[in-house]
Amino acid sequence: MVSKFTGAFDAVFEAEGIETVTTGIRVPRMNSIMER
Repeated sequence: MVSKFTGAFDAVFEAEGIETVTTGIRVPRMNSIMER
């Protein structure tokens, strides 16, 4: 997970079964690709 988030924040996602996906930095079309 990205280091700017705390361990408690990560634990909330893990408890709900949410998987985090890291994306490219400053990629204009990435949002539309990830939402498909």
